[in-house]
Amino acid sequence: MKPVSRPGLVYAFGAGFTRLFARSLLDFHLEGLDRIPRRGPLIVACNHISFWDPPLVGAHLPREMHFVAKAELFHNPLFGALIRAYNSIPIQRGAQARAGLRGAEDVLSSGGAILIFPEGTRNKSGELKPPRAGVGRLAAATRTPVVPACISGSNQIRRSMLRQVPIRITFG
Repeated sequence: MKPVSRPGLVYAFGAGFTRLFARSLLDFHLEGLDRIPRRGPLIVACNHISFWDPPLVGAHLPREMHFVAKAELFHNPLFGALIRAYNSIPIQRGAQARAGLRGAEDVLSSGGAILIFPEGTRNKSGELKPPRAGVGRLAAATRTPVVPACISGSNQIRRSMLRQVPIRITFG
């Protein structure tokens, strides 16, 4: 697999739309983008409090990302096609997770970047859950640096569409 030098049309459009949404309708703050390498393999590991997290975090990174997503999300034909167009890699839970991680390893070995949520699922309480082993395995197997990320406020977006919600994403 060759590294993607320019984002695909669907990815570029979606990222642009998400950035416009975030900056127009949210009280949006980014910190630490200078800590994101522009080239080479990279894993960005972020907490996960809302279904808004993957598009919000991914769209604001300075390079095209591949997203690790639970396989169940691909069962809906329309949503599955959409997230595939946004470079999502399906991961089965449990013992079958290694097969999906191989797809992520391929992306990293070609110089690509992965966005992963180590908790393995959304955590609506806002408290961090223990991370699953996949991030560590992926980083060790591919000798790839991991940049931690934290998003806050995205779990308030649906409840607060009439007022700007403060959203903060911090990298590093």
